[in-house]
Amino acid sequence: MEKDRNARIIAIVALVLAVAGVSIGFAVLSTNLTIEAPEASVKANNDLFTVYFSSNPSSYIYGEVQPELSEEVADFTGNEITVASNSTKLTGIGGTFTKPGQTITYHLGVSNQSKLTAYLHGIYIANNGYAICTPVEDSGNPIDASELDEICHDIHITIRTKKASGSYTSTDCSTSNIKNVFLEPGETKEVDVTIGYKGDATPATGDFKATFGDIKFGFTTESNEEDEYE
Repeated sequence: MEKDRNARIIAIVALVLAVAGVSIGFAVLSTNLTIEAPEASVKANNDLFTVYFSSNPSSYIYGEVQPELSEEVADFTGNEITVASNSTKLTGIGGTFTKPGQTITYHLGVSNQSKLTAYLHGIYIANNGYAICTPVEDSGNPIDASELDEICHDIHITIRTKKASGSYTSTDCSTSNIKNVFLEPGETKEVDVTIGYKGDATPATGDFKATFGDIKFGFTTESNEEDEYE
């Protein structure tokens, strides 16, 4: 009897050991979800690069600009102009000369109202700065057309801008090689536009009008700084 009981115990232990020694294998399955190379395209927005005219040479103000006349004579007049808010175009610059040596100057400002530095690379004057002259037919004393070619060259225009060093650079024709004229964000600098009647010119024998083409100031975000030797 004791022998049978011992045999059953041995059999149970053997069964337990057998069960414990059994392992079941499972294949490990996996998968990946992929988001391929996210990217963001950034497109330059010219509306965020804003340079405006100012009626003040040193701060951004809009309003009237009274021209500076070289001589106080009753019949020498200059056109008052108005700089509007956020203005990128000006009209009305000019005046009436009565004798050689007279000039009219508009002291303006250009103001950088963006968060990027604005570099002036070029000043472009239509017809390369030469005036186009025509007789004033309804004046009662129009100049003879044969005199225009010669006398027209006596009317000239000059654009003067302020450099980073505080000195000035001037041009009377188109140029695309301006250096060291730039505006930091929020900065305003002086620009002078002068129209003159050369002092050594032969006085006109009749009335005529000299018209200059558009003047464009080419600002970009590309640096134009270089060492100055003055």
